[in-house]
Amino acid sequence: MDVTGAIVGLNTFILSSSGGSQGLGFAIPAPIVNFVYQSLRKYGHVRHIEIGAFAQTITPTLADGLGLAQNWGVVLADVEPNGAAYAAGLRPGDVVVNMDGHHMLGLPGFAVTLYQHPIDQQLKIDVLRGTQRLSFNVAPILARDRIDELAGVANPVISRIGMLGILGVDFESDVRSLLPDARLDTGVVVVGLDRESNLVDTGLETGDIIHALNRMPIASVEQLRSAAAQLKPDDSVVLHIEREDSSNILPSKWSSARLAAKRRIPWRIQTQFEKRIPRKRSPQRTAFSPTRCFTLRRCGIQNASYPTVPIWVRF
Repeated sequence: MDVTGAIVGLNTFILSSSGGSQGLGFAIPAPIVNFVYQSLRKYGHVRHIEIGAFAQTITPTLADGLGLAQNWGVVLADVEPNGAAYAAGLRPGDVVVNMDGHHMLGLPGFAVTLYQHPIDQQLKIDVLRGTQRLSFNVAPILARDRIDELAGVANPVISRIGMLGILGVDFESDVRSLLPDARLDTGVVVVGLDRESNLVDTGLETGDIIHALNRMPIASVEQLRSAAAQLKPDDSVVLHIEREDSSNILPSKWSSARLAAKRRIPWRIQTQFEKRIPRKRSPQRTAFSPTRCFTLRRCGIQNASYPTVPIWVRF
């Protein structure tokens, strides 16, 4: 909040040298939080636009090498031949100076403006091409996020595999159409993550397809859940997965210490927050932080596609 009590952002994490609540805080700006919230309430997922153009920050070296009119701001590095930006007249090398009335000082501003622009309105973009200033009206299209579409077929109860901290769905026909380049026809697709509940730090990411666990072929969520349930503390866990059209092997171990820490959390929540019994903090009981329950990730919208922009927060 600012000095007037207005919300300026949602805290995500803090960079602290002392380990306490003093340091540099990072937050998602309030307009982004509101945009995501309203979109989730209305559509069940985040809707945002794309124009088929890819930008990058201008540096003095880049500006000197390309002979740009300014050595700061944003330049279009690529424009898809069949995209909306190309159809409007934008080309690679154009320096973006203004979008929807906002001056473009850097890449974060470019991303946020695109993210919040209404799907049913044209996007006005002013650029410098050489020394000539040009203006274009781009008809945006709705961005289709593969992970968001995958999440729509998941059932939070049936799909949850707590041991691995994931939500998974069987690689069936309705899912296969969203992943046409997959190499194999069977497996479990990871559509969500819960880093706080997993007993194994697997390194899995949304969109991964799990094909085997410890040499055991995996063809369904139930089979993966059963195989994970047979693991014992300190067992090796090796997952054979497919990620972005390439095969990967993810080795890890089931940590007994992680299991012990998670078993303490429900008791600590009850004693400290329900019964209000004052307790002294001890080294063994400092891992749990109730503030993480108020982040977007813990509210069930971890896979929402939104840019995270750091802002300065005073303590």
